[in-house]
Amino acid sequence: MMTRKKWLSINLINKILAAFFILNIFLGLISYGCKSYSSNVKMNEKYQAYKNEFDTLLTSHFPKTISSYPNQVINSKHGSKNDVGFLLYEYGLDTLEVDSLDEYYKKRAIAAYNASDTCLLNYKFVL
Repeated sequence: MMTRKKWLSINLINKILAAFFILNIFLGLISYGCKSYSSNVKMNEKYQAYKNEFDTLLTSHFPKTISSYPNQVINSKHGSKNDVGFLLYEYGLDTLEVDSLDEYYKKRAIAAYNASDTCLLNYKFVL
C-alpha cells in the first residue's frame, strides 16, 4: 500500500519530468529556428560570392537573394574543359511567379529556335 508521502513524491517527480520534457522541446525548437536562420544567411553569402565571380551583365537577371527553400546553387568554372556556368535551382516556387518570368523573357528574346530547325548544329553522341 502506498503512503500519502510516497504518492506525493512520485507525483512531484512526474511533474518535474513533464516540465523537463516541455523545456527540451521548447529549446529544441528555438535552436532549430536559429540554425535555420544562420544557414539561410550562409547560403545567401555563398550565393553572392558565386554570383560575383561573373560579370553583372551575365547575372543581372538572377535574384538579389535566395528566398525559397529547397534550392541549389552551382558555380562551374572549368575553362580548360570549356565548362563555365552559374545555375540556381529553386524548388517549390509559385507557378504564377515562374509563368510571369517566362513571359517576361519571351518578350525580350531576340530569336526563338526549335530543336528541329535546320540552322542548328547537330551533334550525335555515341557511347
